[in-house]
Amino acid sequence: MRYSELKQRECVSVETGERLGYISDLVVDEIKGEITGIVISEKKKIPLRKEETEQIIDLNMILTVGEDVLIIKTDKS
Repeated sequence: MRYSELKQRECVSVETGERLGYISDLVVDEIKGEITGIVISEKKKIPLRKEETEQIIDLNMILTVGEDVLIIKTDKS
């Protein structure tokens, strides 16, 4: 699968069903040349300003890659 196919795909928590955000980047181990994770960005609208938070998700936390959504294990109950 190419990054262009993953970019801007929505990520959802399998435990809570919460929308975590959208894939904005990849985490790469420069020594091994392997992808080790994804960066998920979430835009929050706060009155008079926009705030964007990012979280890094390890590849082994991705359970399913669907056409429009990634299902992520977050360990949040």
